[in-house]
Amino acid sequence: MVPSSGALDFTVLREGEDVGTYQIHFQRNGDALDVDVKTRIAVKIAFITVFRYEHDAHEVWRGDKLVSMETKTNDDGEDHSLVATANGNGELKIVGDGKELTAKGSMIPASLWNATFLETKELLNSQVGTALAIDVAFKGEEPITVKGKSIRAKHYSMTGALERELWYDSDWVLVKMAFKGRDGSDIQYVLR
Repeated sequence: MVPSSGALDFTVLREGEDVGTYQIHFQRNGDALDVDVKTRIAVKIAFITVFRYEHDAHEVWRGDKLVSMETKTNDDGEDHSLVATANGNGELKIVGDGKELTAKGSMIPASLWNATFLETKELLNSQVGTALAIDVAFKGEEPITVKGKSIRAKHYSMTGALERELWYDSDWVLVKMAFKGRDGSDIQYVLR
């Protein structure tokens, strides 16, 4: 799940046009894994930005458990923030946009780099802190091009509150993502 390079760097394509980046950096810190996620998307029409999305997240993991997460998001002018911390009862205390809630400590954020979410029915919305009910189906292995090379990747289809097509390599590293944008456009995250 964690690439040997310590980073994943995706180009975000909208209808085949480069509109941004999705970057994930991994750093071991003793028995913890720090994960920094950064998304920058700007859709322009005739040199005018018509949509902007900026998301920064810092996740801290111990083993397969999320112990804390902080996020800040600008969703086309609408600001969101979230803080999640594990408590001693095996739960996550979440404050998202000023609202408090508690979730199972096994909940996985919707950053999708951690393929253990394939075993769950809920993801944590890392923008506002709500639970996202999902179903995931294995679609089989198929060849895809990653950094100019053909590889065999495991293809999963996620449906429900979050809809994504996801591809993972043989080491369970996320190598591609595709979905429909709010306006129905085709969005792809392509590893570079």
